[in-house]
Amino acid sequence: ERVCQWLNNPKKVFPILIELSLNNICNNRCIFCALDYCRKPIKGKNLEFSLLKKLMPELSALGIKSIFIAGTGEPTLHPNFIEIIKLIKKNNIDVALNTNMLAYSKEKIEMTLEYLSWIRISINAATPKIYSKIHNCAEKNFEKVIENIITAVKYKKDKKLNTTIGPQIVLIDDNIS
Repeated sequence: ERVCQWLNNPKKVFPILIELSLNNICNNRCIFCALDYCRKPIKGKNLEFSLLKKLMPELSALGIKSIFIAGTGEPTLHPNFIEIIKLIKKNNIDVALNTNMLAYSKEKIEMTLEYLSWIRISINAATPKIYSKIHNCAEKNFEKVIENIITAVKYKKDKKLNTTIGPQIVLIDDNIS
């Protein structure tokens, strides 16, 4: 239906899905990430919450069906992360999340999970040692991520939520075995 609308009048048809990057701030420096390859100091910036409050009703009116929060930084580090998730859903737009799960705390899980259609967790390893190597962080962070995943799954089950929670592994030489 949307393709037919676009063929008939391309200036009045908008995307079904938008990928939204809330910031360029991250708590990891993954070896495959574009932020790491820039090799420049990154002056961290967050997308203005006031801009999003103005934009969401407009996107909803244009027929945007879903927003995938991913992109250039770790979205859970945005100071208004919880409010943003709720704002998107309040505007009748489905919302999904890509996160490294390190800062996705119990509080954030409990405040946002019911609003999310799905979460993709960028874990990229099966052991603390490989995780540390790929994410350029302390090995203990792997255990924190696993703990946060368990917390999210338990909360989902306890609240009987439909949110899909799944891991992602970018396959590279460092984790192939």
